[in-house]
Amino acid sequence: MTYKLDIPEFLQYKYAHAGEAVDDYQRILPDDKIFGEVVTIMRANPPHINHTNMLRELCKKSVFVKVNLGSSNKFNEKNPFKIEERQDMIELALKGHCKNYEIKPLPDFGDDNAWFNHLWKINHPFTEVISNNQYDLNIYRKNQFEGGVK
Repeated sequence: MTYKLDIPEFLQYKYAHAGEAVDDYQRILPDDKIFGEVVTIMRANPPHINHTNMLRELCKKSVFVKVNLGSSNKFNEKNPFKIEERQDMIELALKGHCKNYEIKPLPDFGDDNAWFNHLWKINHPFTEVISNNQYDLNIYRKNQFEGGVK
């Protein structure tokens, strides 16, 4: 038996779609949009029910979802689960619900350009980027709109 929790809207996973206006942020996945190949960026450390619901919904509305788990090279107080543990938790959460996805480790570089270049290299081609992290989206937008998208 599968349970779907009714989560109040103000607690639902928010996202921003890179490519839209910089100030257009904190929206819920639209009912009327079909996504192509989507890159999601999240630490998910640990993954929680909002990550699960967002990824399940995104898989239903997308051709393919590339789940990038950020800070994959970090294991500390801020990142209490190793990348392998987070990958296993996401796999368990999506098992039986989604097949059109892959999970990719996305390390921290300490350099925005190196991070963007790696994000591009491991995910290209893709049609859109979805994240809840404004900083990550700003790096993507900067490279996208300032001649960075290759």
